[in-house]
Amino acid sequence: MPKLMHKAHIVGMYVLPEARGLSAGRNLLHYAVDLARSNPEIRQLNVSANAANAPALRLYESAGFQVFGRERESLCIDGELHDELHLALSLARD
Repeated sequence: MPKLMHKAHIVGMYVLPEARGLSAGRNLLHYAVDLARSNPEIRQLNVSANAANAPALRLYESAGFQVFGRERESLCIDGELHDELHLALSLARD
């Protein structure tokens, strides 16, 4: 898929409840961003989050990710449908 090789995706990021509030998510995200930046071919890093997950969205936005789309009824959790937001971080190098 040469047309998509400039993008990387964070999939399934999760922080155990007992580790929340201890910067575990922030450290994990910064590590993932640094890893993506270490590859000069990657120009964009994408992540998705449940639209109702305010803490995750705050974390991603604080790292510079911007919402570029909403997928309605993307997730079905215990029979309840949830929207998912898609976010991207530009890693474009000058």
